[in-house]
Amino acid sequence: MKFCKIALCAVILLSLTTVESVFSQCCPGHGSESDSQAPAAAKAAPASETMVTEPVAVQPQAATKPKMIEFGSKQCKACQAMEPVMENLKKSHSEVFDIEFVDVWLPENQVFAKSYSISSIPTQVFLDSAGKEVSRNTGFFSEESILTKWRELGVDVDAKKADAPVNTTSEEPTGNTQENGSD
Repeated sequence: MKFCKIALCAVILLSLTTVESVFSQCCPGHGSESDSQAPAAAKAAPASETMVTEPVAVQPQAATKPKMIEFGSKQCKACQAMEPVMENLKKSHSEVFDIEFVDVWLPENQVFAKSYSISSIPTQVFLDSAGKEVSRNTGFFSEESILTKWRELGVDVDAKKADAPVNTTSEEPTGNTQENGSD
């Protein structure tokens, strides 16, 4: 029994160390002494932000809307550039697909990020209505590129309500898009 407890502690420590080292590549200084001395309020997520503590689609549920999960951090510059894109898409396409932001540097979200094998941020993971991953992109992804990706995946983003205008930026994605058809 003692061996199991020690092994479990070692696995948890190794997981946290791996996640910490992966995400320190995005924003130098993460995990430094100055970061650990930051006030707790500065580290806390805003009340409107969703904190994810367990993986999506571990247990298949009734069909819902497709979802895009944005794995990132409030301290990452590329992730910060994605914030207005995500907010605009939430306003303009909330009836077509869901968008969820997961701050991978929050301890309670690190296991979730690891369950999706997140190695760089920002990463956008596209899930079908059954919760199965169908595509992902790593790096900045413009609003128009996200909408194009949904169209490629068969989601009718053009049938949305005209509640909010779509900001079609001319910025091109800087990341790599991968399809997940081999599962």
